[in-house]
Amino acid sequence: RALQGAPDRPDVVGFIFFTPIVPSGDAFEERASALLALPAHCQVLVVTGSKDKDNLAGLREVARRMACSPQIHVVEGGEHNPFESVPHGEMEGKNARTRAVLQRFVNQLPSSEPERHGDHAAP
Repeated sequence: RALQGAPDRPDVVGFIFFTPIVPSGDAFEERASALLALPAHCQVLVVTGSKDKDNLAGLREVARRMACSPQIHVVEGGEHNPFESVPHGEMEGKNARTRAVLQRFVNQLPSSEPERHGDHAAP
């Protein structure tokens, strides 16, 4: 549902998804079609777990068909929820790596702030 109307909104420049976004079964084509409708200018980051093999395979299949080029960050040891089943002792390191990936993704997005001329915002 978050994608409804996004292809028609030039102010929407990016999405971050925590899977599952492309499940198998009946919902696959519905969710895949929403992702395939995203325009080439849209930035997409998907965070998924390495143990969710079906979702990861479906995601990679859809990613190859998308107009934009989604980034996929795989949390090793994570399941459906990328952070499930990650041993507690490894969680801090995985969280730090994932935070760094998220921060880089957000930092590279085009700014949504109004263009400024002098001290005043552009009309």
